[in-house]
Amino acid sequence: KCVRTSSSGAEARGLAGQCALLAAVAVAACAGRTAGPEAPVIVAGSVCSGVRGLGPLSLGNPNSETPQPRAGLLAALSEPSQKDGPAELLVMELGSQRLLWKKRVQARARPQILQDLVVTASGDQLLAFDLATGTERFRSPLGRPLWLGAAQSNGTVLLTTGAASWDPKQRGSTLIALDAQSGAERWHREVPYALSAPVIRAQRAVVVSDHAD
Repeated sequence: KCVRTSSSGAEARGLAGQCALLAAVAVAACAGRTAGPEAPVIVAGSVCSGVRGLGPLSLGNPNSETPQPRAGLLAALSEPSQKDGPAELLVMELGSQRLLWKKRVQARARPQILQDLVVTASGDQLLAFDLATGTERFRSPLGRPLWLGAAQSNGTVLLTTGAASWDPKQRGSTLIALDAQSGAERWHREVPYALSAPVIRAQRAVVVSDHAD
């Protein structure tokens, strides 16, 4: 929310620019494809509010009694400069609008912020990057063409993949558990119906099926 105050022309223009940028980020945060007025154009974004701010204590023990700063983070994928070329994956703080890191990736899927990872999909692979540094942590095969979402509990990443088809022979979903450091598969479960993206509660994986279960 931007409030107009009396100021010089330069200050007013600066405030207007900040308001426009903040509005563009807010709109892009929940959009599957949104063309904002500022470059880069955001085509996929994901907000994870209440994530601990990046800093000396940011990725410490989440159960620690030591107070830790918290800040909303945005992971977004920019429009590639060339058709079929790489896009830019970026992570920024919503409150300060500070860019934490960005890197070029060959990906088109909406990125998602987990506990200490940012994940997106490139073709038939899941790409995982360190949330603090942007360093690629691992690549892991998806198995099915449609990545629906992921969740993380400490050292385990859980993801759902599916098939965008109503053909009974092609329908189905796979729930895959990966090691959060190496990307090595720990287990997977295949079912002949559609599943939602997973959430993790009390060491249980919770998903919704297309039977409304």
